[in-house]
Amino acid sequence: MADKNPRRNPTTDALFDAILSLETREECYNFFEDLCTVMLGDEIVSRGVDASKVVREAVQNILLSDAPEKIIPLVAGNALGQYGITGTGQGLEELRDVPCTMETRWWSFLRMCNAHYALVCERLGFSQRFADVLAGLDRLAATTALPQSVPELKRLLCRLPEFDYEAAVRTLMRTDVRWAGQLALYDALCFSGEPYRMRHLAVTAADLAAVGIMGQKATWVLSQLMEAVLKAPEVNTQPALMALAQTLAAEYK
Repeated sequence: MADKNPRRNPTTDALFDAILSLETREECYNFFEDLCTVMLGDEIVSRGVDASKVVREAVQNILLSDAPEKIIPLVAGNALGQYGITGTGQGLEELRDVPCTMETRWWSFLRMCNAHYALVCERLGFSQRFADVLAGLDRLAATTALPQSVPELKRLLCRLPEFDYEAAVRTLMRTDVRWAGQLALYDALCFSGEPYRMRHLAVTAADLAAVGIMGQKATWVLSQLMEAVLKAPEVNTQPALMALAQTLAAEYK
């Protein structure tokens, strides 16, 4: 017999499917707490609470759980529309297979929803750094010529914001088999111990400031030091880099 319940629709079905998948009281408590937190966003605002932070944390709790697909009814019901997250929720069940890191789960979630990262980050109160990380993952996904050696991988990573590269590769491997070989290459880079980020340099901005190299000059000098260390990791010692820094500073225009 055909179901003639006038209240039945795909959104409600998705919500009920999510509820039926709950196995323990603890899962029920967690799910309904997160669900109600998001749905009562306006009431939260009226109480003087930062709704964007509360909603962000509630959504993140779901995304980083063992059942991230429970976000589907919230998306399908447009509960997150005011934050720039819309859609039918179709395909979000695949979030379960995405490595469970904040960056990869959020990036995959927003990508599946065709959401604009900068807009969502602004409305949910994420830091600019996190928005940059999501944009960096986008650039990584768009890479056409993957690194074939440790030096090439170092150059790729030094241009990107810092995030869990292994988790990112495992995420990209799900839809692009070309990335499978990158895990071994990244292992080789980690084993080598060679520097590829600013924080790996043997000198810091404070070291440069101590000898009078500051501001834009210091920024430029550090970029040149990074370039030198990428080419020759053995020069990454404080005496060598400080000597090079002073030479570079004298050339700066």
